[in-house]
Amino acid sequence: MSNKTLSCLDLTYIQVSGALSLPVILVGYVMGQHFSMQQCLMQIVIGNIVLCAMACCYMPVIKQHNMSTIDFATYLFGRQGAIFCALGMVTSLIGWSAIQLHLLSSMFSNPIIGVFIMTAIVMIASAKEITGLTNVNKILLPALIASLMYLLFSTSNSAIMMKLPDALPMQVGIVLAITAGSGVIFDLPTFYRFSQSTKSGTSSVLLLFLVAYPLIEGFGIYLSRLAVGSSTDVSQFLQQFNRISLIFLLLSGMVASCLNLYSASIIINRTTSLSYLKGLVFVAICAGSLALVDIQKHYSLFLETISVSSEILGVLVLAYIVINRMKMPAPNVRQQTIHQLFFILIMWVIIFSRFNQITLTGDLFLDVGVLTSGLMFVYYLPSYLLGART
Repeated sequence: MSNKTLSCLDLTYIQVSGALSLPVILVGYVMGQHFSMQQCLMQIVIGNIVLCAMACCYMPVIKQHNMSTIDFATYLFGRQGAIFCALGMVTSLIGWSAIQLHLLSSMFSNPIIGVFIMTAIVMIASAKEITGLTNVNKILLPALIASLMYLLFSTSNSAIMMKLPDALPMQVGIVLAITAGSGVIFDLPTFYRFSQSTKSGTSSVLLLFLVAYPLIEGFGIYLSRLAVGSSTDVSQFLQQFNRISLIFLLLSGMVASCLNLYSASIIINRTTSLSYLKGLVFVAICAGSLALVDIQKHYSLFLETISVSSEILGVLVLAYIVINRMKMPAPNVRQQTIHQLFFILIMWVIIFSRFNQITLTGDLFLDVGVLTSGLMFVYYLPSYLLGART
């Protein structure tokens, strides 16, 4: 395991670069189309406070154990049980990387050559592991901010539409804000195990969720209020302005692909005998091959469902930490088996409900959170009340 450590700013560079992306802007954009400005701001604040609280629960344990996300899976499930989780996470990360690469390749006159070029660039940028990602994001983050600021000023003279709120419950927007950062929360260990201390890691997530995410989502709200913003697709809307928007989409797609391939390569390295570089080559080839087809059009529902594997793992870890009073003692074999059964059961329920359009709460993220935390607390409740772990 690398002895490399990252400062608060280095960690923030990486995460803010990943947050400066179309999906996070789209969250604010959707909020702005359905809620008043006051409601939007309240939803963003509440949602990101919840995310920040979840991250702060994670940070002491991450630094204490110095483990990646998949290492936590091995800790909770045992080595054999963690393979199921790893399979779902790697499939999801490769799939979403393929979607990003497909979108990036569409900016080239020859999409096949575009896929090859962008896959090679992303693979090279990720080759030096966390050190390479830090250096790349130190370059890309200022460019992303500059392109976003240019878009902001280029639209400053546009007319602003006054929006009357729709008859939607407030929790819809709050869930959107939480969902926007949930992937970051559940993969925090992969990146924040390199933090210099718990304090520096906590400072980074405070900057991320209390400053960066609200500002980026706020930009999406602003775009939704422009008179020209009648499109429901924010990517098409951005392209109405100028080439700077295409530069932003290109850079944000590259950052997202780098982070996804890095995480997938770490998972493969931890669960197989392959080195990080060999794992990176494998996932890059898989993502590049899938990028040659419009995977988003045909398999987005499958990928969204498989992505639940990382959310289940994250909620399991958080629930285990809370149950054990902000600590993470080693589970025994019986507990590892129970965790495996919980993981498989919840995956089966979510897949069944997703493809049959059945929902418990109306939102996939909330369904996962309620089911996973509910099972964990019911199982550990007797020992918690007795003040000792079973």
